[in-house]
Amino acid sequence: FADTDTGGASASATVSLSSRSISLDTASSRIGSTIKINGSGFPATNTTSSDSYRVNLKYGTTSLISVTPDSSGKFETTFKVPISALIPSTNTVTATVAGTIATATAEHSVPGATISVSPTEGPSGITFTVTGTNFHTFRAISDLTIGVPSVLPSSSITTDKDGSFTVSGLVPQLPARTHAVAVTVGGVRAFASFKVTEPEGPLTPTPAPTPIQTPTAT
Repeated sequence: FADTDTGGASASATVSLSSRSISLDTASSRIGSTIKINGSGFPATNTTSSDSYRVNLKYGTTSLISVTPDSSGKFETTFKVPISALIPSTNTVTATVAGTIATATAEHSVPGATISVSPTEGPSGITFTVTGTNFHTFRAISDLTIGVPSVLPSSSITTDKDGSFTVSGLVPQLPARTHAVAVTVGGVRAFASFKVTEPEGPLTPTPAPTPIQTPTAT
């Protein structure tokens, strides 16, 4: 800026304004997780005035909270990834100065759900265990298949507070080859594989029944 007095003398000075920015403590985490967000370059709180700017935070299209920057134009707060976020998805976190169009953004991704099978191979009839992560929390498993047959237990299995679960069952009678394992929880599907092998050693033959001797008349 510049100024000129009544005598015609002038002077100027340069003021650098920091650009608005926000940062997240993690770029990827599951739904329901807690994220710390830091902001800088926003309108500072003036302790000599009752006026102060609020900054509204959004995750995708979901409104979160609003915060007031400090006297340096900075803020720090936390929020939870909304349960409405898709699995998987990449979403924009937006900080908007209330009453203006001034914004700052950062990206956050929700990882896809995954399952693992143990053991990864064996003959039909053995017990297997499926472990799942990054699903919706407190949702029942609606489908569990190996190949085509369903192997979902009769009792309900529900994900925990972290969207994880563990379930066991028996491998059905299937051809000796690799089969897809699929799990559905709350409309979200995840896949793994299981290799069905031939039974070890020859099958034990079933002994033939001893024929009954029919007596003949003398």
